[in-house]
Amino acid sequence: MYTISELAKEFELTTRTLRYYEELGMLKPMRTESGKRVYGKKEYAQLKIILRGKKYGFSLVEIKDIVLLFDKDRTGQALSNWKKRLTRLDGN
Repeated sequence: MYTISELAKEFELTTRTLRYYEELGMLKPMRTESGKRVYGKKEYAQLKIILRGKKYGFSLVEIKDIVLLFDKDRTGQALSNWKKRLTRLDGN
């Protein structure tokens, strides 16, 4: 589990950037009883996809669609196909 500051530091982003992705509906961190954001493995993986998508010129709308596949496609097939496409672009 990560706090917003820890996750921002891990990915060399600002906390404002993470809040912006949350405003767009791309990340949905859990909240503690006191209202602090807590990011888990799911949000960590989603953030990796967001950053890779940005790296290759996908729009935020396209990236959001990819990220939302986590919740929409329980089989993982659609997300797997996107990951393969991104991996080919990355050369890995």
